[in-house]
Amino acid sequence: MFSGHHLLRGYGEKVDDVLRDPNWNCPPCRKICNCSICRRSYGKDPTGQLFPSVSEKGYNNVLEYLAKIGDDKLEDGDDADDESEDENTPPVKKAKISNDDLEPIVLLERINLSFDETGNVFTDFKGFS
Repeated sequence: MFSGHHLLRGYGEKVDDVLRDPNWNCPPCRKICNCSICRRSYGKDPTGQLFPSVSEKGYNNVLEYLAKIGDDKLEDGDDADDESEDENTPPVKKAKISNDDLEPIVLLERINLSFDETGNVFTDFKGFS
């Protein structure tokens, strides 16, 4: 989900235009997302809080700056804009883990602590069984 503020500063898109366009796709689906999660999953450096510095240089948004330096696409090559059946698949897929892959949990026994008037600690711990 993208806020109007984020769409404008990050991608130069106005939320009014986006809401009226039935063919609009989100930046991750278009492979132009500049969030740190998407960029890292494609092996690119995160952009951080670039908007203040790129606006000082005269750019209207972060994507415009990234396009100027040739780093606006998450995937390199001519097929970055090609539509595919996996168009809405997020860049990072969750791994499926079975119960067999999990290691047992070690449970610790409760320890009752007592303090004397000088602050020394006493316990009834007798070791693990």
